[in-house]
Amino acid sequence: MNEEELFIKFTKHSKFNDKINNECCNEILKDWIKSTLLLKAKIKSSCCESSLRLLEHFIAEVSYEKDYIVKDNSIFGDLSQIRVNGFENRFLYNVKLFKTYIQAYKQTELEYEQNFGKRRYSSYDSFRQVRNRNFNK
Repeated sequence: MNEEELFIKFTKHSKFNDKINNECCNEILKDWIKSTLLLKAKIKSSCCESSLRLLEHFIAEVSYEKDYIVKDNSIFGDLSQIRVNGFENRFLYNVKLFKTYIQAYKQTELEYEQNFGKRRYSSYDSFRQVRNRNFNK
């Protein structure tokens, strides 16, 4: 796929995302696509291809300053763990850093909201009730 085809495909893909204004950043997007394709053209072996793919994901992750990466050492665990015990595990981690459970809960909720765009629980009491219900099973 060439630069223009990739750009058209991206603009079609992103037209449903209201957070992207393609008009203001077309040149930057085209430069990114061009640079990526130039690097891919220089690849000589599969290890270089894997390294480039890892670098692409790393740059995207770091540039948005998100701690969440879908792998076991991410702050909320793997995707399959988030709903089950990821929040609980992160809360227990934060308990060690804060003086009260409420402060640890607020920090965990803040981290969750920064990573997923919404709160996990409506309040500390709600979290506590769910937590107690899970422990009593």
